Amino acid sequence: MKKFFSLVIISLPAILLGACGGGDSSSPSPTIAPSSALTTTLDGLAGTYVAACSDESYTPSQPESAQASIVITPPNAVTAHLQTYDGSANCTAATLKQDLTVTGQLKGKATTKSYKDATGKSLTANVVTFSLTGMTLSKGTITGSLPTPGVTTDIAYVLSGNTLNVAKGNREADGLGDSLSRPFVKQ
Repeated sequence: MKKFFSLVIISLPAILLGACGGGDSSSPSPTIAPSSALTTTLDGLAGTYVAACSDESYTPSQPESAQASIVITPPNAVTAHLQTYDGSANCTAATLKQDLTVTGQLKGKATTKSYKDATGKSLTANVVTFSLTGMTLSKGTITGSLPTPGVTTDIAYVLSGNTLNVAKGNREADGLGDSLSRPFVKQ
């Protein structure tokens, strides 16, 4: 859980959405290519996406869980919300440990990146730049340095129907995560 929460601080939407358990651990293709469908507004992404409660326990004796959501509002605003729980593998309210909301802006980029899903199918991810505008920690503590408003990071994502996956994991030379998150489902 601590790894999960610290990664959120690094680049909220990518890690918030992606680190919430699951996902494909296969290596992505290193291909970065120009995108023919660049948009500066991200209307196609608009909506509320939810990653339901996920058991993040490393051992049965120390249950942990997390849930997250992201709201994308046209033309390019994003709000991501993360809650982590210690002592519960199913997000029991009484065990809420950390509650973090991060806001920012998204801007489309003219690049894509190839990933492979768990079945080996090739997926093409679009890339956006996320710019942090604010953070609110409603419960819990954060150790280490906090990003300042205006800091940016690139994030790869795949939108398929009502399912959103974002790049997560170790950042490669291109600055993007090395695998895709478990799905966030549009509500």
